Amino acid sequence: MSEALGTERVVGEDAATGSGVVEPPPPTGDPHVDAVLATLSRVGDLPTEAHGPVYEDVHRGLRDTLADLDR
Repeated sequence: MSEALGTERVVGEDAATGSGVVEPPPPTGDPHVDAVLATLSRVGDLPTEAHGPVYEDVHRGLRDTLADLDR
C-alpha cells in the first residue's frame, strides 16, 4: 500500500478476525487534519462494503478543513 499522506497502510492481518491491521498515517502537524485522518484506522475493523462511508467522512473532513483556511 502507499505511504503517501492520508493513506492507510495494511501492515498485517489479525489472526482472530481475518481483518487487516491498519497503521495510521503519519502526523501532519495540523491537529484538525490529524484528527480526520485518524478515523482511517477504523477501516481495518469493517467489512469492505462499509469502507465507503469512512472514506466519505474523511474526504468531507479534509474538504471542510481546507474551506476553513479560505475563510
